[in-house]
Amino acid sequence: MKYLLMIYASTEDWEALSESERAEMDAQYQQLLADCTASGEWLAGDPLAGPPSGRAVRVRDGQALVTDGP
Repeated sequence: MKYLLMIYASTEDWEALSESERAEMDAQYQQLLADCTASGEWLAGDPLAGPPSGRAVRVRDGQALVTDGP
């Protein structure tokens, strides 16, 4: 069985953190990654694009409507 792990933080929340808080969160992430890799549980991972490049897709009356932004 495989699972998806998604870590999400809003841009505003991330920017509100101090440098030391960001460094601590990054260290915790790196430790999680190391633990999952060492146990063989980590298969792959890639970051998603940031919010400015997001698109919203909605289907209305069978037609896909794509708009910029989340």
